[in-house]
Amino acid sequence: MVKEFLYNGIAEGIAARIRNGVLRAGDKLPSVRMLCQEHGVSMNTAKRVYLELEARSLVEPKPQSGYFVSKLPYLRLPLPETSRPRSVASAREPDELVAVVYSGMGNPDLTLLSISAPAGGLLPLAKLKKEIVQATRQLKDAGTEYESLLGNNKLRRAVAIRSSGWGGNLRDDDIVTTSGGMNALSFCLMALGSPGDTVAVESPCYPGIYQLAISLGFKVLELPTHPTLGIELDALRKSIPKIDVCLLVPNFNTPLGSCMPDDHKKEWYLFCLSTAFP
Repeated sequence: MVKEFLYNGIAEGIAARIRNGVLRAGDKLPSVRMLCQEHGVSMNTAKRVYLELEARSLVEPKPQSGYFVSKLPYLRLPLPETSRPRSVASAREPDELVAVVYSGMGNPDLTLLSISAPAGGLLPLAKLKKEIVQATRQLKDAGTEYESLLGNNKLRRAVAIRSSGWGGNLRDDDIVTTSGGMNALSFCLMALGSPGDTVAVESPCYPGIYQLAISLGFKVLELPTHPTLGIELDALRKSIPKIDVCLLVPNFNTPLGSCMPDDHKKEWYLFCLSTAFP
């Protein structure tokens, strides 16, 4: 079940005032200390509120001045309509789509928003290089030797420790590291389905998911998707008899970049749970 955090409610209240025009571009927002006093929360919670709003591009920090409503012009652009996908993708479509999406890779005159990767200038590259060198020195034979099939023990232990923060309570033996997100998805699809099964995805969807599903022999069923609410639950209900596996990305979806609201996640989760375990 999705856990509701206090900062989410406070952040959503400020976001609503920005969207309806009560707070306008350039307006100064209450300081972190003032936010603590207004809502009776800790400094960490107040800081998390502004980090959440900054992640949504609704506010922007100014050194020594505080937080202000963002002046980014795209905030005033209308949202795209709910998608109207075709029923089933052909075997050729994913490869053609991937070819189009990445055709400009390597062109210095283009910024590829389709790959969802931050520009190098936004990353602490010098610090990353230093940490990589340090980590390599600590690995046996400088990392040239094969490790456990489950993955690096220190990494799995670190993930297990952090899992307590979101109620996971995992042990390092419960965790398997992979060579990337798509590798992990391939394991999940192979564990949950078989060639010929139908996997339901959002539309639009990350093109690599189309490519992966069809390469494993799955049929792909695209579901109508709203840019902020996620998949249409009515469409999911009607399609359940045809679906064997659901592969959805409710948080920071690519390419929409949106997060499904928590109440919508709960409704979707309860529906899937009742369908799988009547």
